[in-house]
Amino acid sequence: MSSEIVQYAKYPFTKGAREYVQSKGVSLLRILTSGGYEQALERAVERVREAVSSHCVSGKSVAKSVFEIYSYPVARVIVSLLGEEGIIKYYARAEAKRMSQYLKDEEDKHQVVLWILKELGVDFSSGDEGEVLIPIPQYLAIAPSHDDYKLVNQVLGKGITKGNVIIRDDNALIDIAENAFRLKIEEELPLNVDEETRDLMMPYMQEISQSIYQAWVRPVEEKGEVILEAIPPCMHALLDAIQQGGEITHQGRFALTSFLCAIGLNTKQIIELYSRRPDFRYDLTKYQVEHISGNISSTRYTPPECSTMRTYGLCTNMDMLCQREWMKHPLIYYRVKKRDFEEKK
Repeated sequence: MSSEIVQYAKYPFTKGAREYVQSKGVSLLRILTSGGYEQALERAVERVREAVSSHCVSGKSVAKSVFEIYSYPVARVIVSLLGEEGIIKYYARAEAKRMSQYLKDEEDKHQVVLWILKELGVDFSSGDEGEVLIPIPQYLAIAPSHDDYKLVNQVLGKGITKGNVIIRDDNALIDIAENAFRLKIEEELPLNVDEETRDLMMPYMQEISQSIYQAWVRPVEEKGEVILEAIPPCMHALLDAIQQGGEITHQGRFALTSFLCAIGLNTKQIIELYSRRPDFRYDLTKYQVEHISGNISSTRYTPPECSTMRTYGLCTNMDMLCQREWMKHPLIYYRVKKRDFEEKK
């Protein structure tokens, strides 16, 4: 396996990678209709699934380099056909994170990140002693939102370098490249998929979409603080019933408890919520919460889907987000709203 192909596998969005795919005559049509490309399609699905489940697309061994190259454009088509803004954002961040991890491991890190910045269309020039000069308007357009990258915290050029942000640290350049790549993917997707490709992909899409959405709502704790503003209306109604001493069914208790476990509340916090009810029993509540969370059982329970919530009469106060066609689970609602809330901070 040549070093050139390995580099294209690491960075499949580059011009060289695209030209390599074209030179081999490997189109999406060929992947979908010819034998021998199953691994490329499987890897494309895996890229999207990893993006929404673990928020990072994994790297693959050198032996998988060719399929890694082929899978990238297919994954972009899958994301486009899924047609969900939230999945596009997850996918963009995950692919960008994958790229930055590879950049950090490069032996000639500085030269490779400069190559990537050029591939991403970033306007910059090289200064003395490895400095990179990025025009202020360009910098503001692609800099990460973290405080460390605010303009007031940057070294600004003077004299002939005036009007530029001066970057001297390769890791900072990698962070900038990562964010630039994320923004580029978000701008490019969804693709305008032609009818022939769409028809060929449709037999796969039901299984793919089910796999992706299952990954999105897998029963793991959310990282970071719990965002109350992101809790869906159905769960808000159940919380209100608990706090006001209203009636709440067994199905309602299960739905709320499993949801609160999934978004990161611990047993103590959930028991404290239930303790406000007049019929509260500590021993019974503790057992139920620990059973649902998997602490004392072999199974950790996932919150019910929206269809199940409707069946039990627990789907209440639907808002515009609830009415989206793809909204099939309270955890999808929470993760979409949480993402939007965090981006506004």
